[in-house]
Amino acid sequence: MAKRINILCFFYASFSMMYYLLFTRALAEMTGDITIWSAVSSATYLCFLGIGIAVSHKPWLAKSTSAVGAVESLNAAWGSSAILALYLWHMIYRIHMYTFGLDASPLGIDSKLVFATLAQLLLAGTGVISGVAFGLVSQFSMSDKLATLQRTLAVYQIGGLAGSLVLLLMLLPRFEPIHICLATSATNLAVAALWPRIDSDHQSPMKINRLVNFGAALVIILLSFFTWRSDLVQVQLKNFYYNKFSARISSDGAISYEFPAGLSSWWRKSNLYPDIERHRGLYQTADFVKSEPIQIPFAAWPPSWTLFLDGHFQASSEYENDYHQALAHLPSTVGGAPKGDVLIIGGGDGLLAKELLRYPDPDLRITLVDIDPLILDLAVNHEDLRQLNHGSLDHRRVKVMAADAFQMLRRSTDTYDRIFVDVLFPFNFETSRLYSVEFFEALKRHLKPAGMVSILSPVEIGDDTDFDETDQATLTLLTDTMAEAGFTDIYLYGETRHSFFLAKTERQRDFSLVEWQESPLTSLIDNPNQMLAPRRLELSPRPRLANSILHPRFFGIKDTNF
Repeated sequence: MAKRINILCFFYASFSMMYYLLFTRALAEMTGDITIWSAVSSATYLCFLGIGIAVSHKPWLAKSTSAVGAVESLNAAWGSSAILALYLWHMIYRIHMYTFGLDASPLGIDSKLVFATLAQLLLAGTGVISGVAFGLVSQFSMSDKLATLQRTLAVYQIGGLAGSLVLLLMLLPRFEPIHICLATSATNLAVAALWPRIDSDHQSPMKINRLVNFGAALVIILLSFFTWRSDLVQVQLKNFYYNKFSARISSDGAISYEFPAGLSSWWRKSNLYPDIERHRGLYQTADFVKSEPIQIPFAAWPPSWTLFLDGHFQASSEYENDYHQALAHLPSTVGGAPKGDVLIIGGGDGLLAKELLRYPDPDLRITLVDIDPLILDLAVNHEDLRQLNHGSLDHRRVKVMAADAFQMLRRSTDTYDRIFVDVLFPFNFETSRLYSVEFFEALKRHLKPAGMVSILSPVEIGDDTDFDETDQATLTLLTDTMAEAGFTDIYLYGETRHSFFLAKTERQRDFSLVEWQESPLTSLIDNPNQMLAPRRLELSPRPRLANSILHPRFFGIKDTNF
């Protein structure tokens, strides 16, 4: 009996941990911030787990350890219901509360904070139910002897670890959280029915257990049918990418506004939009979003597409040339055409490598380091992306590494003539560490004496020379951070939609846009009028601010998608 109970407890602990992690992962994908909401969700789950343990000592439960099976059935039904409710709640939030970065929230506080905080109530239910089951099992173990309780506690810990590893390493890189959760709930329900009837005083009649099992099974079947029949994942993804506030300008100059469709009308019209092509990996999701509805008959052009990583913009087939040509070629006005050894950090889509390979120098060698094997695989094997990057990652002059750039820079002793950092904006702690003084110091250590570093800037320069207060604060923070790392000559350059920093350790003269337009390098630029020549930035005599991993200061950049 004891062995059987330990085996069942192992699975119960695994299921509870999987519900918690699945909910947390789904919430992180919907908010675009895994660091903060993982921490909050962990605190919520543990807090309500403790409340559930306390509830298990109530007189109407304390004498009925046979209720564990019924509680686990309830946990199965709640786990699948909670994550489905989260998907629906996210669509309601996007339609009725989200402002698409246009103005302040009508509630006076960040609407994303309201969405994620209220979502914690759903996770709280999982914590309470899991705590009740754990408390009941603990009481049964204590009534035997201390060694039995200790074994039960150990089994719960091992089961939680096993569930976490299976989920994070095997299931989440391949399947959607809601699909995993429904399968987990069905398995949880089957295992719950195996819990033995322990009490002899009939405090928990088998009829009640059967009724709870039947009700939980009915809930899981209905939720699974609804999720499959409505294609809930696609409806939610399309709502995120397509159902937006937008402004349209007619031929006569009149401006009209289109607001997000309501939930019921969106459900009916979502099938008019092309499916989101989602690829899941160990570190992130990659979404290919078509920009034209598929119902256009006999379209003479293929629809353009945009690549999003974890919901953040990465590349567009419409204007990727301007972005990558500016990043790759404009630094040449300051340091000459790239030659020798070049390092690309990020850029796993192969589009920056494609531009650098246009330089004819046969001695040019490119090392590309990206943390995610998923995006590297897509760059080689995805038809649309490979067509856009011209198969650059298979070129004999390109060496590709799937590794964390921080760790690679710490281990490697190689030095480079040029380093390009093509990563996401510093939206959160994970991405802001690539804009830290520690990271810039690591880049400087791997530069040759006359080397240069180019990195994406979150400051929009457009055609203006003046920056607003927010952009100026961001500019000051990042230039001070690079100066603290030892760079003494820093430029801002780019094209009308994106800007980049160019950092050197040797000071050179300024270059004007006229010199750029007269340069032979213009042959590599499709739209030279879109380009903005490198402009030297004034550095503070003594840097006052520095974004550091140990003292982070930079969390102000927001993605309008979230």
